[in-house]
Amino acid sequence: MSCLAFLLFILTILSCSIKTIIYRPVVLMHGIVAFTSDMNELAGWLRTSFPGIYIVICNDIHLQQGFNMLEFSQRSLIGRDAVEQCSFLVYNLIT
Repeated sequence: MSCLAFLLFILTILSCSIKTIIYRPVVLMHGIVAFTSDMNELAGWLRTSFPGIYIVICNDIHLQQGFNMLEFSQRSLIGRDAVEQCSFLVYNLIT
C-alpha cells in the first residue's frame, strides 16, 4: 500500500511540474523588405507548439534573462552582427 501511495505522490509531482514549464522568449526578425505581419504564421505556430511562450518582435524588458533568436533573409547578417558586437544574452541563434 505504501508503494502505491508513493507512486501516486510521484505522479502528482510530475504532473504539476510538467504544467509549469516556462519557455525561453523567442525574437523573430523578418527580412529587410518584409513586414512584421509576415511573421504572424510562424509566431502562431510557436504559440501553438509551446503554450505560454513569449514571442517578441521588438525590444522588450522580458529579454534581460536571455532569449532565442530566429532570423530570416538579410536580417540574419544584422542579427549575427548584433549578437557579436552587443551584449545580448542569446542562447540559440537560428539564421
